[in-house]
Amino acid sequence: MIKLTGNNAYFIPPKNRYGLSKNELYTLTEHDFSMVVNVKIEWDKMYTGTDTQEGGIIAKNGMHCGINSFKLWDGSSLIKAQYWVISKTGKTEYKYIWIDVKKNRGYMKVAMMHDKENKTIRLWVDGEIIEEVYEGEIIDYRDSWLWVGANNSLDNCEKEHRGFLIGEIDHISVFDEVLNDIQIRKTFNAKDSEDFRDISKFTAAAYTFKEENMTPYKIYDISNNGNHMVVFDNKWMDTTKELI
Repeated sequence: MIKLTGNNAYFIPPKNRYGLSKNELYTLTEHDFSMVVNVKIEWDKMYTGTDTQEGGIIAKNGMHCGINSFKLWDGSSLIKAQYWVISKTGKTEYKYIWIDVKKNRGYMKVAMMHDKENKTIRLWVDGEIIEEVYEGEIIDYRDSWLWVGANNSLDNCEKEHRGFLIGEIDHISVFDEVLNDIQIRKTFNAKDSEDFRDISKFTAAAYTFKEENMTPYKIYDISNNGNHMVVFDNKWMDTTKELI
């Protein structure tokens, strides 16, 4: 389990500096994908109208694409799948779908799926599903990092858009396919690369946050694809290449 306190985050680079990743994530949003996470959110520590109103759970930065939490003025607590598309005329449009989780303070099993052929985004929360069909194409996220616990932790991102999460995460997995309900549920019991191969032939990355798979700086990708997650710290920006 990782604890997210509203000022810490992790990231997965789009490409491995040394070419060690067997399945780099820089083109993730250009084809079918699924992001799966088990998350607990401390809604009482999120304040509407401040930079704690929104918390990135797992997201590509820029015009953010991924799963986040959001607290409305009326106290509604949402899990949201967000993304940006570009039309044939070149206009960009922000898109999102959401499920009200009724201030659920326990762990929630969440997934976001993208069906490229049918241009469909699905959000799955504890078995409840909502979906949206979009027009155009999802924008280019090739240069974006995949963040965990924030939408973007970089100093060059305005504070109100960084979206730090307050809560806990004890599972993340990413796939190059649209998972079905049975597959999603199985991910939360998977413990090693063999388990994930049984779930999908297209596992891109997986993290169970067990002590043996973590160092003070890195969380190892147990899918054996080499997409290791790195603890973010701005002071490491000049030396991150040594950690990846």
